[in-house]
Amino acid sequence: VDDIAGLQNCTANGSVTFTPSGEVSGNACIGGLVGNNKGGAITGCTNNATVSFANNGSSSVHAMQPSIGGVVGRTQKGGDLNTQGDISNCTNAGEVKCGAKFSQGIYLGGVLGYQVEKAESISGCTNSGLVKAEASCSTTGPLHIGGVIGMGKGSIESCTNLATPTIGTSSTLIKTHQKSEFSSVFPATDCGFFAVIFALFLTTILSSP
Repeated sequence: VDDIAGLQNCTANGSVTFTPSGEVSGNACIGGLVGNNKGGAITGCTNNATVSFANNGSSSVHAMQPSIGGVVGRTQKGGDLNTQGDISNCTNAGEVKCGAKFSQGIYLGGVLGYQVEKAESISGCTNSGLVKAEASCSTTGPLHIGGVIGMGKGSIESCTNLATPTIGTSSTLIKTHQKSEFSSVFPATDCGFFAVIFALFLTTILSSP
C-alpha cells in the first residue's frame, strides 16, 4: 500500500501463511491485510485471520529480518508524497505467530510487526489475538514481540492489548528478546492492558552473546 491508496474499513478472515520451500533472504513483510505499507493511511481495518511465517520442516535458516503483524507487517514513510504510514482504529483478533529460523532479528506484533519511522503513529488500536514465537522459532538476532507492536519507533496512543505475548521457544534458540504488552520501544500514551493500567516493558537476556 502506498500514500495514494491507503486502506479503510477492510476485514480479513481465514489465514495468511508463508512457508518457504528453502532458505530465503531479504526482508519478509507479512500481515493479515497489508504486508508492507509505504506511506499509506490504514484506518478502521480488522484482521480475524491467522498470520504466520511457518517452519518448512527443514533446518533452513533464513538470512532475513521478518516483520509479522496481524493487520500490517511493516509500515514506513514512502510513496510519491513521502507521507508517514500511520495506523488508526484497527483491530486484530487473529493469531500471529512465527515458527521459522532466522539469522537476523524478528518483529512480531498483534496489530503491527515493525513501525520504522519516529514520526509515524499508531492510535486507537486493539489486539485480542495470541502473539507467539513457537517452539520451532529461533534467531541469532533479537526477538521483538509485543501485543500491539513488535517494534515501535514512533508514537503509540490509546491502544489496548488483551492477550499476553508468548515465547514458546527454548531460551537457547533466542539470543535476546524484548517483550511487551504494547511494543518493545516506547512512548505509549493512554494505553491499557486488560485490568493493568500501566504499560509493562520487560527486556530479558536469555543467553550470552
